Amino acid sequence: MASQILFMALLGLVTGSFLSVVAHRVPLGQSIVAPRSRCPGCGTQIAAYDNVPLLSYLALRGRCRNCSERVPLTYPLLELTVAGAFVGLLIAHPDDGVEIALGAAFVATLATITLTDLEHRIIPNKVLIVSAVVG
Repeated sequence: MASQILFMALLGLVTGSFLSVVAHRVPLGQSIVAPRSRCPGCGTQIAAYDNVPLLSYLALRGRCRNCSERVPLTYPLLELTVAGAFVGLLIAHPDDGVEIALGAAFVATLATITLTDLEHRIIPNKVLIVSAVVG
């Protein structure tokens, strides 16, 4: 069970990181896959080793390596929240992969909507439509 919990926590961190990208870019009409992440302060592309969920935030003390601009705390908090929710799903439904998958999709939807609303004060129909189809 410990290895499953670790897997779900890592999956949640990575998913939360991706959802941050979705929440930031979709309302702006930008692609969620390209270009790679950039610092909002200086525009420098973020290196892969500086884009590891939660660890990079801690290692860089929440700042851009290039310009020292602060990275919003909402990003690692979302990663941690999604990781915690994914682990909670596993603990609540240890033998039901379908419940875990549906719960993870629901968590992802709520996390994306919440961050998008906090950052842009909107809830994009694109996010709701994709979530409805997946659900």
